[in-house]
Amino acid sequence: MLAFLFSHLSILANGAIFTLGFVAIAVVLALIVHRLVPGQFFEEHYEQAGFIFAVIGVVYAVLLAFVAIGVWERFDGAESQTYSEANAVVDIYRDAAALPQKAEIRGAIRRYTTLIIEDEWPKMVEGTHSGEADMAIERLAHDIDVLQPKSLGQQDVHAAMLGSLSQSLSDRAARVSMGATGLNPIVWVVLAFGAVVAVGFSFLVPFKRTWMQVIMVGSLAFSIAIVFYLTTAIDYPFHGDITVQPHAFENAMRIYDAIDKAGE
Repeated sequence: MLAFLFSHLSILANGAIFTLGFVAIAVVLALIVHRLVPGQFFEEHYEQAGFIFAVIGVVYAVLLAFVAIGVWERFDGAESQTYSEANAVVDIYRDAAALPQKAEIRGAIRRYTTLIIEDEWPKMVEGTHSGEADMAIERLAHDIDVLQPKSLGQQDVHAAMLGSLSQSLSDRAARVSMGATGLNPIVWVVLAFGAVVAVGFSFLVPFKRTWMQVIMVGSLAFSIAIVFYLTTAIDYPFHGDITVQPHAFENAMRIYDAIDKAGE
């Protein structure tokens, strides 16, 4: 989300710009406030402000942690989804050995997997997906649907392939959906507003030494900014700064080779 503003930069550069920029703004504002407002004001209201700041800090920490954990679990689930999808395709590849159309089906599966790795994944990083991969999996689904098993054994294999195909199509639909949806914008508004309030209340703490104020306010701002940035970076599992990689399908290609060698 916010990190996409610097999409041409590396993830480290994005993170540094976002977090250090937030820290710099917070520290500068704190110094300005303490320079313009009489020190007596902070001392008179320190106890009340300290109590409210503690409550705000706890509430915001819980909210930020809740959102960050939710986004991380979604990211982790998206990665697991790719392995489920790839494993289902591998099962179809393996089961095809029992059918006369083995060569055609396996060739179609290899082409589809190659399209996912070489065509679809780069497009998903940009926020879209491959139309060619869509057509490839639909053709494969049609070819499997119209198979005419000639024995009880082939019927069992065909049924298993249909089950794996259904799983693969379902996982693919979920993957494409995850790549197109993120947190609701209102959540980002709430998080941003909460960050401003939490850091803003730290300005009301009286400091006798400027360097201590810089350290304290800067540390608070950095702690919030780094978690906030991580959340934005993994909000969309398949595009952005940190993405799920096509390792599941690359591993599937290696398994195809192993299956072919075992059947020689």
